[in-house]
Amino acid sequence: MKICGSCESENDDMRVFCRNCAKHLPPPVIGSKPKWTVNPSEIAGGSAPLIYKHQVPIGPAKLRQAGTSFSTIFFRIFLLLVLGAFGFGGYLALQPPADIPRPFATASSDDISQMLSFLRAASQSPGGAWQGDDKSINQFLASAVYLRPTESLLGIKVQFQRCYVSLGEGRLEFTVQKAVFDRPLYFSVAFAPDSQDGKLGVSVLDASVGKLMIPGVLAQFLLPLWEPFFRSLNPTLALFDGAKSAEVTSKRIVVRWPKKSLR
Repeated sequence: MKICGSCESENDDMRVFCRNCAKHLPPPVIGSKPKWTVNPSEIAGGSAPLIYKHQVPIGPAKLRQAGTSFSTIFFRIFLLLVLGAFGFGGYLALQPPADIPRPFATASSDDISQMLSFLRAASQSPGGAWQGDDKSINQFLASAVYLRPTESLLGIKVQFQRCYVSLGEGRLEFTVQKAVFDRPLYFSVAFAPDSQDGKLGVSVLDASVGKLMIPGVLAQFLLPLWEPFFRSLNPTLALFDGAKSAEVTSKRIVVRWPKKSLR
C-alpha cells in the first residue's frame, strides 16, 4: 500500500500517480517483492508515467541448467543417429547380395581325387602350375565342406547351408551362406593374391554381410567368422604352401610354384 505524501490517500502498490490528487507517488521500496526497476528518466521529471519492469535474475544455476539441457538434447540426437545407423545397417545385413549363384552340383569322388592329384603334383614339381575355374572350385567346395549346426549362447541355432567362391579381376570372394531362424544370411570376404619375397600370401580387401559393406580395416577383425570353414579346408589349403604367385581373373585362378623349391 502506498500513502500519498500530499493528501495522505491510500493507493495500491502498482499506482504511479495518486488516485485522489494525481500527485506523483514514490517508487516501490528496493528489495520488496516482486522486484521492479524504475526508469531513471521518468524520475527526473518526464511527463510519461513510470514503467516498472520485472527482472528475473539469471545466476550460475540457471546457466548450468541451460547447459545441461543443451547437452541432453545433443545426446538424444546423437543416440537417435546411432540407433538409426544400426537399424539401417541391420536392414542391409539381412538383404541378400546382388549376385547369388545357383547351388553347384557336388563333384564325384573321382573328380575330387583327380583335382587333388593335379594340385599335389603341381605343388611338388619345381616350376609347377595349377589352374581352376569357379565351376570346378565350387563343385569341390560343395562336396568337401560340411559343418554341423551350431547354437550360440543365446540359443540361436545357426545352420550351415553352403559356401562358394566368385572370381574377379585380381580378387577372389569367398561366401558362406547360413540359415538363422530359417532365414538365409550371406557372409563374404574378398582376398587378393599378395606375393612377397617369392612366397604367395593373401591380403583382405573387404567383406560384407548381405548388402552391408565392411572396409578392409574392419574386415580384419571379422575373419574369425570364416575360420571354421577354412579349418575344414586345411588339408587342401596346405598344398598351396610354397607357391610363389597367383593370378586371378573372372574366368580362372592360376597358381605357380618356383622352379627351385624353397622348402
